[in-house]
Amino acid sequence: MKVRVSFLSTLKQGWDGYNALPVSNQVIININAFLAQINNKDLMGWRMLPEINGTISLQNDALRAGIQIGDSLFSYFVISGNKVKGDENLPFAIPTIINVLREING
Repeated sequence: MKVRVSFLSTLKQGWDGYNALPVSNQVIININAFLAQINNKDLMGWRMLPEINGTISLQNDALRAGIQIGDSLFSYFVISGNKVKGDENLPFAIPTIINVLREING
């Protein structure tokens, strides 16, 4: 995933062919700090995508879940059946994000 972060850090304004923002420098710092503290095993099945608002999304299609990392906030969701569980605009805190990820992973 560190290689992916490096690539995402190079995206320029309009990387989506429209007017998407580049991934912000603070998001790159946040995601690198997160990756430095998480086990690779915890990230199995997860992929990293840029979002048009300059954030990074971690997505797991098999678990129908996502975590969005921003400059100072994060959000997450899990879809179970036709119910969506999650929270948004939580303060960015690596231990909290790790707990959320591990809870989603089961």
